[in-house]
Amino acid sequence: MWVIQIIDQSLHTGVEQIYPQQSGVYRQAQRDHSRSRAPPMRDCAAMSSAGSGRPFKENHMYQRILLPTDGSEASLHAIRAGAEFARTMGAEVVVMTATPEFSAFTATNEAIEQSRQEYEAAARARAQRLLDDGAAVVRDAHVTCHAVQAMADNPYEAIIATAREQKCDLIVMASHGRKGIAGLLLGSETQKVLARSTIPVMVHRALSRQEPGAPIGYKRILVPTDGSAISAQVLPAAIEFARACQAEIVALAVAVPEPILPSIEGAMVVDPGRQFEALQEEARTLAAAVAEKAVAAGVRCTPLVRLAQYPAESIVDTTREQACDLIFMGSHGRRGIGLLLAGSVTQAVLAAAPVPVMVLRPRAAAA
Repeated sequence: MWVIQIIDQSLHTGVEQIYPQQSGVYRQAQRDHSRSRAPPMRDCAAMSSAGSGRPFKENHMYQRILLPTDGSEASLHAIRAGAEFARTMGAEVVVMTATPEFSAFTATNEAIEQSRQEYEAAARARAQRLLDDGAAVVRDAHVTCHAVQAMADNPYEAIIATAREQKCDLIVMASHGRKGIAGLLLGSETQKVLARSTIPVMVHRALSRQEPGAPIGYKRILVPTDGSAISAQVLPAAIEFARACQAEIVALAVAVPEPILPSIEGAMVVDPGRQFEALQEEARTLAAAVAEKAVAAGVRCTPLVRLAQYPAESIVDTTREQACDLIFMGSHGRRGIGLLLAGSVTQAVLAAAPVPVMVLRPRAAAA
C-alpha cells in the first residue's frame, strides 16, 4: 500500500514521494493530501513550443510517459530515448525512482526511530540526485517532466503503482541496470513489470545500436504476426503508432516447420516440401492481411515471410536486415505457425534485439 504526497517544487521542499502506510510520514502525507486534492507537481523543465519537436500527426496514444531510473547508464539511456520520444509525440514524462522501505533489527524503539529518520533522509537525498540526473536529460529534450520518489521493497510494484497513480499510458525502461540499494532496473524487475503492467512497455537494451545523443525516431517498425487473437489486438496499436510517427511497417510472418518423420500413407510418402509450401502460403496470407489493414489506414507496409526453426532469431535477424528501429509485439500467442508471439519468444527477442521493443499485453492477460 502506498500514498502519494505531492510537494510543490516551486517551494523547493522536495520531490513527490510514495510512503508505506505504517510510517508517521504516511500520516503526515494523509493530512497534506487532504488539504489539497490536486496539488501542483514538480516541474523538471519548462515546455516551450519552439524547438519542442511536435509530432507530424496529432498524438492521441501516449500523452504521459513513465521513465523509471536507478541512476545506471542503462536507465539514463532509456530516459534519454523516452524523453526524445516524448518530444516527438508532444507528450510529458514522469521520472521516478524507488528506494527500499526502512527495516532494522535493533533493541530499542528510540534507536529504531533514529535510524529510520537517518535512513529516510539519506534515501531522499539519493533519490533527489537520481531524479535531478534524469531531469537534466529530460530538460535537454525540452519536455515537461514530473518527478516521483517511491518507497517500496519491490521496485516493480512501485513502477506499476506510479504508472497507475500518475495516469501514464506508456512505460519506457531499460532491460537491465545495476545492482544496488534499489536494484530498480535489473532484468528481473523489467520482467515483472512486463508480466503485470496493463499499459504498453517499451524496453531499451543498454547495448542497442542507437548512439548516445543521436535523434530518436521510429521510421521502420517490425510487427511480427502469427494470426492469433493476440496479434489482432497488437496490430491496431502498431498501426496507430506508425501513423503518429509517420513510419513504415514491416509485417513479418514466420513459418516454423514441424519435425517430420518418414511415413507412408497408402502407397505415398509424405512430401516435406509440400508441407513447407503450405506453411509458407499460410504465412504469406497472414503478412498480406496485416499489410492490407495498414495500407487501408494510410500506413505503408512491406509484408515479409520467413521459414525458420526459431522465430525469435528470425525476428532479430529481420530487424537488422530491414533496418528497423523498433519491434512491436505482444507478450503471448499460440502454437501453430510459429508460436510467434508466445512469452518465450518475446523474452528471447527482448534479450537479443538490437533496437527497442514495444510489448503489449492482451486485454485478457492484463485483466
